[in-house]
Amino acid sequence: MGFLEKFIKSFSGETPMVQTLSVKCNRCGEILAARVNLANDLSVEYSPSGSPQSYSCRKVLQGGGRCFQSIEVLLKYDSRRALQEKEIHGGKFVEA
Repeated sequence: MGFLEKFIKSFSGETPMVQTLSVKCNRCGEILAARVNLANDLSVEYSPSGSPQSYSCRKVLQGGGRCFQSIEVLLKYDSRRALQEKEIHGGKFVEA
């Protein structure tokens, strides 16, 4: 795969290092989308030996226009950046 093809795929959402979430606001029902860049958005949690044990990410989403309710999403990943747990406050997860 050439450089140009990789560059185009990085903007098309086909990159495996990007995860997309869709949530629905409990207050107004608006559906919001968020992207998690698995290479840059994650916070590392180290084991006592100093190696990366797990990762976490916190996103706060807010709709536009009608409602200003904050929706907090907490995500936990294992050492290979595979999603293990997800928690939401102020909304519900929906399938894209």
